[in-house]
Amino acid sequence: GKRKYISGRDLAIIRGEVVIPAHIIDVLGFFARMLESLEELKKFSSHSMLTSAKIKGVWPVSPRDTCELLHWRVMEDGGAIFFHFSVADDAKPVDPSGTFVRADNIVMGYYLRPTEDGLATEVFSLMDSDPQGSLPTFLINQA
Repeated sequence: GKRKYISGRDLAIIRGEVVIPAHIIDVLGFFARMLESLEELKKFSSHSMLTSAKIKGVWPVSPRDTCELLHWRVMEDGGAIFFHFSVADDAKPVDPSGTFVRADNIVMGYYLRPTEDGLATEVFSLMDSDPQGSLPTFLINQA
């Protein structure tokens, strides 16, 4: 992927492209397994909603949670677009126990498209996120 660094920020904006040798449904399942939970807090349309996600922690990183506006759409080519960004909303206050660190997703976007043979999925992503909390230096250097 490509990275763009902005003055005063530790993490880069990342744009990625990858082909995953799996059906689009399996790729979506992979993303879902990273979540402890996903909750729809408010529905604005059949494709737009306020969501709360709890993301599993992987040592040495603490679990994260989000409160985001999400919009998704199925495209004519069989692909799917997901676009979301963090918002503050009384429907999902920050976890007072400190178990989950509230991530700040400035903008996150994914376009998943099946390859012509349907045996793989092209994934295009844009990630501008501040996971908040502390992160090991080796992870920051990889971002």
